[in-house]
Amino acid sequence: MIGRMKDPFVALVEKTEREIVGMIALQERIEKRKLDAQKALNRMNDTGADIGSPRQAGTGPVQKFENRSLPDEIKHLLRASYPEPMTPRILRLHLDQLAWDFGGGSNPQSAIHMALKRMVESSPDVVEECITPSGKKGYRCAPISHKLSDAFSVPLSVAGREANRLLEQMLSEVKK
Repeated sequence: MIGRMKDPFVALVEKTEREIVGMIALQERIEKRKLDAQKALNRMNDTGADIGSPRQAGTGPVQKFENRSLPDEIKHLLRASYPEPMTPRILRLHLDQLAWDFGGGSNPQSAIHMALKRMVESSPDVVEECITPSGKKGYRCAPISHKLSDAFSVPLSVAGREANRLLEQMLSEVKK
C-alpha cells in the first residue's frame, strides 16, 4: 500500500497546479462576462440617447473597464470566442459594440488587419490564422488556461471544477 501512495510533495505540487489553472479559467470567465457587460452598457447608452434619457449608461462610476491597446483588445476578444475563429469583420463589429475608439483613423478595418498580421508574425503560438467554417480567413487565440492545462497535464474538466469551486467560495465570501 505504501508503494502506491504519492509523494506528499508531488501531490501538493499537482494540487497547486490545478488550483492555478482553475483560477486562470475563472479569470477568463470573468473577463468574458466583463466584455458582455460592457457591450450591454453601450447598448443601453444608445437606447437611452434614443429615448432622451437624462442618465446615460457609462457616464457614472463605471465607464470603461480597462484601457487596452488595440492588439490587446483583439486578443481579449479572440480568447473570449475560443475555439471559434473570428474574421476581421466580426472583430470590428465586436469592437464597435464595445465603443472602441480608433482615434479618428481613416480606416479602422485596416488597423484591425494590420494588428492581426503583426500578432501572427510576432507570436504565431499566441494568435493563429485559420479557416472559418464559411471558408474565410479567421484568427483565434487559445485562452491561457488551455495552454496551462496542457503544460501541467491538468484536464480542462478538472480546471473547470476548480474554477467553479473558487467562484462559489468567492460568492459565499461576498454574501457574508
